[in-house]
Amino acid sequence: MSAEPEEILENVLRLMGFPVPVRREDREGEILLLIDSEEGILIGRKGKTLEALEWVIRVIIGGEASVRVDCGGYRERQKKQIEEMALRAIERVKQRGETVTLGPFLPAERRIIHQLVSRENGLKTQSEGEGWEKLVHIIPEGSPRTA
Repeated sequence: MSAEPEEILENVLRLMGFPVPVRREDREGEILLLIDSEEGILIGRKGKTLEALEWVIRVIIGGEASVRVDCGGYRERQKKQIEEMALRAIERVKQRGETVTLGPFLPAERRIIHQLVSRENGLKTQSEGEGWEKLVHIIPEGSPRTA
């Protein structure tokens, strides 16, 4: 790899008309690229532009590293909202014993839900749908629901 991921992202952003600095943080085997901007267009609807930027960076660097891109703290805010939603849904499933369906979510958003539910005894998750955006079912174990 000739250029660092943060340099590549800065160049892509400059070509898009956003000459903004990018900071790199290495976290738990993942490269986090932080765009120093509050431009909503760089986030996109439901973070789709960030997802696309991640894909471009992975393609350019060879797809070997896990790369996440954030802009103006969007990912952290989104993660907290999804965690709160998932925790409420987990409680509903535990109380009622019925499957709860959330979404649709992008892959990184689904991962948050799957990780939270994996810590709970007696519950499992299942994604359903085509493409990037899929529903997530939180299912009590022993439920007849299967994909």
